[in-house]
Amino acid sequence: MSPDDDLQISIGKFSQITSLSPRALRLYDEKGLLSPKRDLFNNYRFYTSGQIEVGLKIRTLSWMGFSCAEIDELLNCLDDPAEHEGRIEQLFKQRLAQTQIEIQKLKKVEEILQGKRAIEVLYMTTTEPVIKDIPEVRVISKRGAGAPQEVIPGLIGAVMQQIFGPANQRGNVNICGPITLLFNGETLTKTPEEWGIAHLEWEIAVPIVGRISVEPDFDVKALPGGRMVTIVYTGPYPEIGGAYTKAIDYIGSHGLTVNGLCREMYLNNPQEVPESKLMTEIQIPVA
Repeated sequence: MSPDDDLQISIGKFSQITSLSPRALRLYDEKGLLSPKRDLFNNYRFYTSGQIEVGLKIRTLSWMGFSCAEIDELLNCLDDPAEHEGRIEQLFKQRLAQTQIEIQKLKKVEEILQGKRAIEVLYMTTTEPVIKDIPEVRVISKRGAGAPQEVIPGLIGAVMQQIFGPANQRGNVNICGPITLLFNGETLTKTPEEWGIAHLEWEIAVPIVGRISVEPDFDVKALPGGRMVTIVYTGPYPEIGGAYTKAIDYIGSHGLTVNGLCREMYLNNPQEVPESKLMTEIQIPVA
């Protein structure tokens, strides 16, 4: 230990040095990431110069969007970076994938805000249907059949497990767009009972870049683009039916017909926002 390690730095001064607010320092103390010392004689709380580097690393990782749990793991890995190089790289790749999804979401928000007055956005649950030319995109996908609430979460988990497997991470595989659900457009005009809920087919597709290898039950393919009626819905997933009704009415009134697999693109994460703020873009191919 160097002589400077015994230097007592007040919380206010440490906050100035590291650009971590006192509120942030209290949080990191509660989480056990960066705790001040206590003087045995007067119970005075202080930091040492040896903690400055840790504080700066925490500030950088927090700014990049890592959670406290992830920061804690990364700091532990940095005690022996050579031994934990693979895990450090995996955590950074996961954060990159999350960031790319966030960027896509922000692009959609920007698109909505540019076409609406502020007061309209405040009261908006769905945008107006529009026709777009959707580009082709390379995806990894997996199909399943059954009740959607039972099948879809498992499909998402299975696809993510493939993407973040060690071999694909070594191949620099990254997510480059929102998770997308694909299903037969005929289901829009039938009830689950008429279709036979056990036979309803769903496919989860995730846009990716990089050299990917998958198990036999998965596909890596180009998801076709084309002319589609799109609408953005904001709110709980179970209440999305009204947005589909609006889109189907638009298709009928414009003399169009559904032509292919419909898509739901999930623009934000249900683990990060309340149900009322979930954003879903519906895309229906038309001819």
